[in-house]
Amino acid sequence: MSSLTEKTRRMFLIPSLLVVGLAVASVIMTAAVGAPSSMLAFAQTTATTPNQAATTTANQTAGTISLTQAAKDFLNDNLNATMIDAASAAEDQVPNGATVAAHFGILQGSLVYNVTVADTDTGNAFNVFVDAASGKILSKSAAFPVDTLGLPAGFDNATKTLIDAADVAENQVQNGMVVAGSIATAAQAEGGALVYLITVADIDNGTLHETRVNPTTGSIISSEVVPLGELHIGDLF
Repeated sequence: MSSLTEKTRRMFLIPSLLVVGLAVASVIMTAAVGAPSSMLAFAQTTATTPNQAATTTANQTAGTISLTQAAKDFLNDNLNATMIDAASAAEDQVPNGATVAAHFGILQGSLVYNVTVADTDTGNAFNVFVDAASGKILSKSAAFPVDTLGLPAGFDNATKTLIDAADVAENQVQNGMVVAGSIATAAQAEGGALVYLITVADIDNGTLHETRVNPTTGSIISSEVVPLGELHIGDLF
C-alpha cells in the first residue's frame, strides 16, 4: 500500500455516510441526536435572543484543537486504502457487480469503507465492508433488491464506471485521494441528468474536492473545494 502523498495507489483494488448519500456519504451523526429535550429547548431559547447571541459570539475565541488539522492527522496516521482500492476489492466479491456508492462508515467501532455493489443481471445489491487501513474485505451483507437503492434510471447504461470517474477526479488533484463516491439521483443532478459525485481529499492542503463527473464521457462537470474538516467520518469529523 502506498503512502498518502504518492499519486498512484492500487492494492488489487472501497468510505455519507451513503450520505451522502448512500452517504457518503459519507454519514455523520449530529450532536443533537439523542440530546435530552430540555437541552434542545434551552438551545432554541438562547438562539432566539439576538443580543445575547451576539454578545456570546463576540466573546468567543478559537479552541486549541483545529478540526481540520485533527482530520489531517487522523487520515495521515490511519488511512492507507482509497475508495478506489476498496471499491475494486468489493467488486471482486460480486460477479458482474459494479460499485454504485462508497463512503466511510463505522463497523464494530472501526473505520471502514461501506461499498454498495449492484449486480443488474440478478437485480441484487450488496454492502461490502472494507478495512480503511489495510483494504481487506471484512464482511458482505445479504443480497437485497437493487430497486431499493433508488438509483436514477439508466445508471446501468453508463459507459464509464464509478471507479473510472473516481480515477479521473483523483488525477485532477495533486496528491489527492478519493474517499467517497456515489451516483447522483435525478433530484441531485443538474437538469435531472445522471452524474457521478466523487470526493477527493487533499490531505496536504487540508481540503476536499467535491467533483461531478459525466458518466458517458468521463469528463469533469464541476468541482467545489471545501475544508477537510467537513469530511464526514462516522461521528468523528
